[in-house]
Amino acid sequence: MASGVSSRGRGPASVERRVLRLLVFVAAALVLTVVMIVSRSVAVSQAQNSVSNDTRIIVDDDNVLIALLNMETGQRGYLLTGRAAYLQPYDLGREQAVRALADLSRRLGPYVSRQVQLHALSALIAAKESELAATIGLRRSQGYRAALTLVDTNAGQLDMDTIRQRLASLKQMVLQRVERERLLASSAQTQSTIWPALGAVLFLALLTLSYTQLRRDIRDKQELTTRLEYESSHDALTKLSNRRYFIQQLGKAITEAERSGYKLALLFIDLDGFKPLNDSLGHEAGDRALRLTGELFGQIKREQDLVARLGGDEFAMLIPLQDEAVTTEDMAMRLLACYALDDVRRLCPRLGASVGVAVFPDDAQTSGELLKAADQAMYRAKAAGGGRVERFHAPSL
Repeated sequence: MASGVSSRGRGPASVERRVLRLLVFVAAALVLTVVMIVSRSVAVSQAQNSVSNDTRIIVDDDNVLIALLNMETGQRGYLLTGRAAYLQPYDLGREQAVRALADLSRRLGPYVSRQVQLHALSALIAAKESELAATIGLRRSQGYRAALTLVDTNAGQLDMDTIRQRLASLKQMVLQRVERERLLASSAQTQSTIWPALGAVLFLALLTLSYTQLRRDIRDKQELTTRLEYESSHDALTKLSNRRYFIQQLGKAITEAERSGYKLALLFIDLDGFKPLNDSLGHEAGDRALRLTGELFGQIKREQDLVARLGGDEFAMLIPLQDEAVTTEDMAMRLLACYALDDVRRLCPRLGASVGVAVFPDDAQTSGELLKAADQAMYRAKAAGGGRVERFHAPSL
């Protein structure tokens, strides 16, 4: 919503650029290799061998980073959802990291100075893997809050930027050597036209193949990122925003309202008759009632409003009062009117709602105070028999 309630997506653009540069460089290096082979020069042949090995070092270097990113993606998905399926990227990334480090160590064998760098890098990666494994183990054994507490303490945490810098430093040294060998090959290149033509064709073929693979990888990463972001901010049953996301956006909306000078209305909704429905017809019927409520509330809200399921049978709606097109009372009565619809009556004739209303800044100054005020008003509506709307009134001194 315009007042700051809407979310902002975050795409993996930086990862895409790194992978794109890597693939373009690999294609260029392969073209250079073809030119060096056909020149039948001893110097060019040596350069070809060196470039081929160094190119793989660069590929392995980036594979290590991609593997670590996959591990972090899986770890974050598991911390947020607790679903074992999200550990697949983590397990795959760990296997990839082991293979990439082994390949890197083998190819760096002739370079003693780089081997020293690799030992330090391996220690950092081992520390990062230990950190990720610790949070996953804690999430599995003690739950989300315990794992989040470990992450938030920053005790023994290893910044991925440190590993990126080490990988970039190693790659830069290899790139410098590749550049020297490229100049050597260029100086020995023949003046014939057939070999450059063949090299250009091979380059275009490799570039096309790499670009196709890149598009596929980017699409997969975007889908995973989008799914994780959606699941972390939405309730799985009703598809409405969840409590964490709602409170986050409520704080942003209050900041925007203070700056722009308009008011915010918070409607706190609790279902009437939900517990008897759940007890008599079972949780499946209760879930149907919650899903139907989510659908109806979603149809009522305007584009700038935000509806969320806070937990159980409690819902909330945040309404920016930027104009008089729809009043708070109108919206509250629309919510109550939902329970007179045929779909709801067929599910449970006694199902209804109690609505509490609080307004910022009239009734509260912070998000926590506003939630509490609306909650109190809702309980007053429920105490009065339910199926009604109550506005918050501060207790008299």
